[in-house]
Amino acid sequence: MQMIEVDKLIPHPDNNKFFDDISGDNWTEFLESIKTSGVIEPIVITQDKVIVSGHQRVRACKELNITEIPARVQIYDDNERWSKDDVILKNLLETNLRQRGIGNTNAVKLARCIAELERLYGIKEGRPEKLPDNSVVKNQVDLANELNVSIDQLQNYKRLLTLDRLKGELRKKEKIRARLISPALLNQTLKVIIPFSHSIG
Repeated sequence: MQMIEVDKLIPHPDNNKFFDDISGDNWTEFLESIKTSGVIEPIVITQDKVIVSGHQRVRACKELNITEIPARVQIYDDNERWSKDDVILKNLLETNLRQRGIGNTNAVKLARCIAELERLYGIKEGRPEKLPDNSVVKNQVDLANELNVSIDQLQNYKRLLTLDRLKGELRKKEKIRARLISPALLNQTLKVIIPFSHSIG
C-alpha cells in the first residue's frame, strides 16, 4: 500500500456506465465517515493510476479537500483468456458488485454488469465457455450464485436490459421524426425549394 495524490488518479472510463454515484443521505453519511475516520480501506488502482475500486472514496476526498489517499497498485497485463483492459473491467465489475451489493445498484446498470460478465466468461444463453482442455470455467448458475440471485432474477435483469435498449432506439426514432417535421427544418427546406421552383418555372 502507498499514499497517492488524489489529483493524479484517473477514473475508469466505463465506471459510470455500470455504477451510479452515491447520492442523498447515503452520500452525506459516507462523507461524514471519511471526514471522521479517513479512508480506511485502500482503493485499488492500475499501474497507470486508473481507479479499479474506490471511485466514491476518491470523489469524497476531492469534496473534502483531502489530497492523498491510501492505494494498492495492482499490476494488470494480458493473459491467456483476457486482454489487459478486460482483466481490469472484470475486476471493476466484480469488486464493486461485491462491495455495494446488488440492492444498492441501479437495476439497468446491474443488467449491464451481468451482460458484460457473461461476455467476459463466454456465457451464451446459459452455456458456459469451455477451455481447450474442455474444462468449464463458469456458467450462468455460477454467476447467479455469485450475485446472490436466482436464475429467474438473472434472466429478468437481462430482459430489463433488452427493454432499455428498445427504449433507447425509440427515443432515437422520435428525435429523428421531430427533426424531420420541425418548423426550423421546414423553413430551411422551403428557402431552398422556393427559389429553385421559381428558377425552373
